[in-house]
Amino acid sequence: MKLTVLVDNTALASQPLRAEHGFCCHIQDGSTSVLLDIGQSELALTNAAALGIDLSRLDVLALSHGHYDHTWGITHLLALPRAEDMPPLRIAAHPAAVEVKERDGKNFGCPVPK
Repeated sequence: MKLTVLVDNTALASQPLRAEHGFCCHIQDGSTSVLLDIGQSELALTNAAALGIDLSRLDVLALSHGHYDHTWGITHLLALPRAEDMPPLRIAAHPAAVEVKERDGKNFGCPVPK
């Protein structure tokens, strides 16, 4: 099993990666490809491409919780073309992860409706 952090608050200067507030980790176990969270922008896709990780072959997106810094990148991931031989992407999350979350009238939750 191989775990690769794609998004975190910091990035090593020796790597061709960018950082942002949030989290995304790619997990590869044999032919199974999983993302744990997806960060808050397209950065997980950008960093995955820089590391040679093919997200068009992703099996599962697992969301730890529904805050913006772990979920807002989902719209970019869902817009990514899938490999032709892959079934639809499975999303694993607690139902509360996709509930509306607002503070002072501003959304800070997952942008994908139930």
